[in-house]
Amino acid sequence: MRETVFNDIMDDLVSKLEADAYFVDIPVMSQDKESVVADIEQALNGSKLKGGKVGMAVAVMSPRLGVEYPNVPNSPLFAMQPIWVMEQREWNWGAAGTHKTALSVACRVVKVLGLSQAPGFYGLLENMKEEAVSIVDDAIADIVYEVRFRVTIADNGGDTSVAMPSFSVAGASLPKTITLATPTSGADIYYTLDRSFPSAANAVAVKYTVPFVVSTACTVRAGAFKTGCIGSDINLIDIS
Repeated sequence: MRETVFNDIMDDLVSKLEADAYFVDIPVMSQDKESVVADIEQALNGSKLKGGKVGMAVAVMSPRLGVEYPNVPNSPLFAMQPIWVMEQREWNWGAAGTHKTALSVACRVVKVLGLSQAPGFYGLLENMKEEAVSIVDDAIADIVYEVRFRVTIADNGGDTSVAMPSFSVAGASLPKTITLATPTSGADIYYTLDRSFPSAANAVAVKYTVPFVVSTACTVRAGAFKTGCIGSDINLIDIS
């Protein structure tokens, strides 16, 4: 689901830029296309013209993810959406060049896309503190600027976290009876007695169905999982 959202926003941004008359002679492409590297090289080296011009290219790059509120469970994610503006000076300022500077193109990107609505996201695209960041020592072009936008993801594709399971222990001494529970409806709980990770992928993990008896000292670890959700934090208890 999230991959589709990212592809949608990248395609949407490409379309918005291409619809602006300023980009009539500047190719705009998306990183999610397999041919993007070859297309950029052709636009910059003079072998592929747009509007009869060469030497400049714009690429909408893949979003970079972060957590909106790092200390809050199930916090929404945000995406930093980078857009690269690339200029090959020899061709750009030749007879068939656009004669537009990379910085002026980057400023136009900011103007066209700033505060626009992004599909699958809350709110509007907002410029980050640096409107256009110069990228040095990039082999693909003489001059590269990265324009950065920030937006919060509206649809997490059901990726909420399962609540961590709790323990209830009956018995003052061994053997003891252990009861596990999670408030997340429909979640499966797995547990281990050897300190390994409790999940369905672990061959020694046991799927919890009814209270079980522990006869020897050990550490019980338990986790809860549900399809379409992020697995719970792992809870543990030492039994002695």
